[in-house]
Amino acid sequence: MKEFKYMTPLQAFIILFGAGSLGILSFSPNLLPCHQLGNVGDGLCTFAKEYNNGLKTAFFVLVFIHILEGLVAWKLSRDLEYNTLDQMKWLLQTLYGGIFSLRPLMKIKAGAKKQA
Repeated sequence: MKEFKYMTPLQAFIILFGAGSLGILSFSPNLLPCHQLGNVGDGLCTFAKEYNNGLKTAFFVLVFIHILEGLVAWKLSRDLEYNTLDQMKWLLQTLYGGIFSLRPLMKIKAGAKKQA
């Protein structure tokens, strides 16, 4: 029986920290502790304010890419005949985990093609 494979906690942390950071830079740059981080903080805050539209665009592009990756994961898990619950797990994990979740599923699919 095929089993769902979870991402490692480190991978999940990296993804959630990165997405949260980009979200804050894009939509709430005033929440950044600019003065507490010294020169790095000042530069980061200046960057976030000057390139705010570009950061918002990057955020929405990344969301769109994750949606596409999630749909690919759902299709692959259906092709591999996972049960419905595991298909939804692959979809949801890939929506937030992106390539960290999709890569193992692609390897499973490639292995299944070799056996066929």
